[in-house]
Amino acid sequence: MMNVFVINRKKDIGRKEYIIQHFKEKGIERYSFFEAVEGRDLDSNFIKRCNGYLSKTLQRAKGLNVGEIGCALSHLEIYKKIVNEGLAGALIFEDDVEILKDNLLGFVEDFNKQLSENVGYICHLGEKTLRKSKVYKKDIYQLKRSHYTYSYYIDRIGAERMLRAFGEYPYMSIDSFKQLIYMKVIKLYGKELEPQCKMRHDFASTIDNAVKRQKANFFIRTILRPIRSLVVYLYLPIKFKMSKNRFKS
Repeated sequence: MMNVFVINRKKDIGRKEYIIQHFKEKGIERYSFFEAVEGRDLDSNFIKRCNGYLSKTLQRAKGLNVGEIGCALSHLEIYKKIVNEGLAGALIFEDDVEILKDNLLGFVEDFNKQLSENVGYICHLGEKTLRKSKVYKKDIYQLKRSHYTYSYYIDRIGAERMLRAFGEYPYMSIDSFKQLIYMKVIKLYGKELEPQCKMRHDFASTIDNAVKRQKANFFIRTILRPIRSLVVYLYLPIKFKMSKNRFKS
């Protein structure tokens, strides 16, 4: 049986009711709601620890906003559950997802059988740029980048490696797939050319956009940040390798 989790803020009752009805229509009967971490409720010292040098280089001059930190923690808590309970993996949704195709669970199960590798991977179900991606096997595409975390499957080793990469204090958004692929944390795949899910844009984002992202000033954007980014990108793979003792993969 596939493990399915939906991240939902406790106060977003309307979103929860929408998911219940939508999943019923799509024939998804067994799933669990996972209470999202409220970024605004986090301790100020914790937020400061998240927004250190790495965050301000990888994300933007002011680092992560509280919504992004809360979003990352919400997904990381599910990864901990996968690892601690020895689950094979999990299908993870955010509560603004709209499933476009029928038999999504069968689609993901077929993907896992086709891949037949336990190497730490994510199957992205909402990717829109597969036509630009490398064909990995038959109708499976290996992606170099992606955005959003409203619908994806992650295997147990992928969950372990994500926990290693992020550590106790998230320093980048959970959907920083370009950096995560560069660090060789996970492999990102998509299946078929058309997305299986999309994000409902009529829902105002409540999980990862609690505060509007700030733009760095001209000097940081054009001169300082590229130099800092180069240093950080050289360091990231080393950082991930240094964390290998935290989990066995």
